[in-house]
Amino acid sequence: MSYRPTHISESAPTVNDDYGDGYRNGNFWWNETSGTLYVLVDHTVGAADWDAITSSSVAAWDDWVATIAWTGNTPVGVSYVARYQEVGNLICFVLDVRGTNDTGADITDMECTLPESVADNDNFIPVSTYSLIVATANSNNIAYIDGNDNDLADRKLYHASFNAIGASEAFELYFRGFYEKAP
Repeated sequence: MSYRPTHISESAPTVNDDYGDGYRNGNFWWNETSGTLYVLVDHTVGAADWDAITSSSVAAWDDWVATIAWTGNTPVGVSYVARYQEVGNLICFVLDVRGTNDTGADITDMECTLPESVADNDNFIPVSTYSLIVATANSNNIAYIDGNDNDLADRKLYHASFNAIGASEAFELYFRGFYEKAP
């Protein structure tokens, strides 16, 4: 059995395309023949539930109030756009944060709450991230969601690496990802 985050096939998934075959909640299945994308919402062996993602299910994005904690210095005048969508047990999210590190110490890290509770899946969940500090683009940041912590309050968006933001530097931080919602 191998883990399959995305599967491409000429047919639709069945109830037997399940955990035993390496599929996990939140995995995608692309049916090339019909052009339909499915997301796995229940990976129970012999009773897998794959939901088709339709244009009507993709259209509804909601705002969320992100709580951001800064390490080093706390910038003022930060603005952000935080949007998410729930598809079955899967939460897809985007977070764009902009601001200026006014005078003071460097900003050396940040963490952020997420729109819905994260399932305890005994893994760190990678998140796509990109930063623009002053005018220097950097894609070397590594962000993740801690799905490995039994403490629900600790299941947040974190950095494994963070480019320090110096005093008086303008910044833009972008995050995109998805995760399984806690039951």
